[in-house]
Amino acid sequence: MADYHPRVEVRVIDDEKGKGLFALSKFNKGDVIFEERPLVCAQFLWNQAYGYLACDYCMRPLETAEENVRRLTDMPDLVLPYPECCATRKDECVECPYCEVSYCSYSCREQAWEQYHQVLCTSSSVGNTRHPLDQLQDAWRKMHYPPETASIMLIARMIATVKQAKDKGGAAHLFSQFCHKTRSKNGDISHKLLGKQFQAQVEHLRQLIIKGLQDEDLLQWFTADGFRSLIALVGTNGQGIGTSAFGVWVKNCDSLDLSPEEQDKLNIFIRSLYEQIEKESLSSFESDEDFVHCISSSEDDSSDEEGFSSVRQCCKIDLSSPTPSRFSFIGDVGMKACVTIISDPLEYFELFLTDEILNHIVTETNIFAAENLNKFKSKGHSRTHHWSETNANELRVFFATLILQGLITKPTVRMFWS
Repeated sequence: MADYHPRVEVRVIDDEKGKGLFALSKFNKGDVIFEERPLVCAQFLWNQAYGYLACDYCMRPLETAEENVRRLTDMPDLVLPYPECCATRKDECVECPYCEVSYCSYSCREQAWEQYHQVLCTSSSVGNTRHPLDQLQDAWRKMHYPPETASIMLIARMIATVKQAKDKGGAAHLFSQFCHKTRSKNGDISHKLLGKQFQAQVEHLRQLIIKGLQDEDLLQWFTADGFRSLIALVGTNGQGIGTSAFGVWVKNCDSLDLSPEEQDKLNIFIRSLYEQIEKESLSSFESDEDFVHCISSSEDDSSDEEGFSSVRQCCKIDLSSPTPSRFSFIGDVGMKACVTIISDPLEYFELFLTDEILNHIVTETNIFAAENLNKFKSKGHSRTHHWSETNANELRVFFATLILQGLITKPTVRMFWS
């Protein structure tokens, strides 16, 4: 047996950045750098409310690929060929016998029960009394509409994990070793919920957590500062994943032994489904079989530079405490126009996004697409084959929609784009 030599090393960089991943050997593009199982995970609450069925422990889809694509395309009679490519095993799905939470297997149910579910099971709710954790989830949904970036249930499961642990001190230390500072050295908040405008909502969440989960051994987590540090921990270290039974089916179809004619027919069929899904939901998939977090190399690399799994490290913007510019701006700032006589909001928009700027963005976008689309070895059903050059009118609509998202809140992202 060959000796095992690790290809990466985890090092503590500093108090603010926390842990970093360093390469110990050369990586080629596409190599798996490392895999890890999360300490806790939880489904996004609006995602759950809109009917996406997932295992409450590992997030693996509980609906079949056919059920998944029927729901997303709004085509209830659609039939998927090659059912053997569907990875969902409905006959193995089980529920908690007390609160009816669903799992993909007996193993997941047992692991959840042993880790945290004994504390979180809502079967203790009597009569019409709503369980505090149900109230907590309702409160979260009312203050955090899609697109979701975290779930309050991650904090609940962290607390429950410690409460159920035989070594509570060791379990608490396991979480506390991750970065949980509420502010950086520059004064930037680590999560938008820690801003002054959300203080009342955060306090409401804290009181609901206390009502449902308070523990004498974790009093420091239930203080105002302690609870804010938990939000910071989730905001800094949380990682979103996407799961799709249909996406797994598509991936498994690549292994089918088909004739060229059959493969072309399948590619056309898959492409049409993606187009229908996009038409219905204006969203895209990431296929992931379960909650194992896998990071792969995007470029050939052998350097010893820091690697971070969280894109939040790239650039955080807090208008109340702006960070210095990354480089000096040498352009001519200011509008060469009189704004006192403008009455139409669209005219303000056109002052900032002039035809000259829009045409420049259009040119650079189309150049980037032309240079990079040819590099991708996309499959026959990939939507990259449908790329057509953008234009100034498309960009005007795009920027206007982004501005609209910053002004008003809607229950789902699709409502902005439909």
